[in-house]
Amino acid sequence: MIRRRPRSYAQRQLRAELFSFLRLNRLALARFVGLWGIVLAAGLLMHGYVRGLYQGGATVLFLAMLGLSFLVHTDALSQLVGTWGEDNTRHEIDIARKNGCIWGAVHNIEFGGQDIDHLVFMPAGVVAVESKWRRYRIDASTLQRDVQQAIYMARRGRLLLQSRNIGASLPVDPLLVVWGRGGRDIPGGEVVVDGVTVLAGPSLHAWFGRRVTGALARETAEDLQNKLTHFRDNVIRG
Repeated sequence: MIRRRPRSYAQRQLRAELFSFLRLNRLALARFVGLWGIVLAAGLLMHGYVRGLYQGGATVLFLAMLGLSFLVHTDALSQLVGTWGEDNTRHEIDIARKNGCIWGAVHNIEFGGQDIDHLVFMPAGVVAVESKWRRYRIDASTLQRDVQQAIYMARRGRLLLQSRNIGASLPVDPLLVVWGRGGRDIPGGEVVVDGVTVLAGPSLHAWFGRRVTGALARETAEDLQNKLTHFRDNVIRG
């Protein structure tokens, strides 16, 4: 049986935002669908290839207008770019696991009303990776806010490991990964701010590659991953 990858926190927020938008604007949407139906019906007067092209174009235009309206009138854009950052980091983590740089990871863990983007197990230890996508230049205040969030999520990760659900007393280090335009503002792709390593997204794999030795055994990491995955999936289903 193929196991579906659970939606990330940002993806679930985006989905909830879409359903809320559709529900609040259902009357306007019904009128819009009716107009779309009339436009499609007009295409029935055409023949063959032209009719298919007309109706296909009308459908694409309808969906594009609906999507644009959704992005303009909600906070969906910030949720959407949040998923880009998390997905890019997940991709790099998967590559690092396949290359043997890390033991593995558990993604999108909700704990205490917060979402830990990625908890990664390496031979060198455990890191809580906070993923960000920055569309513009990253200024000092934004960087400081993101660093503090990474620190906070690492603390949450340590508390989660220590909880009765997992039962492991291990330090968890914070790691901030920045994708998009903002990542290009990180000198050399890696800086340390308030004791937190901040990486441009493309530097993540090399960073993992420098931490392939340490005291965390594969068996211990796999046991923790199994417990964390069980905990996460139960929380999501709940």
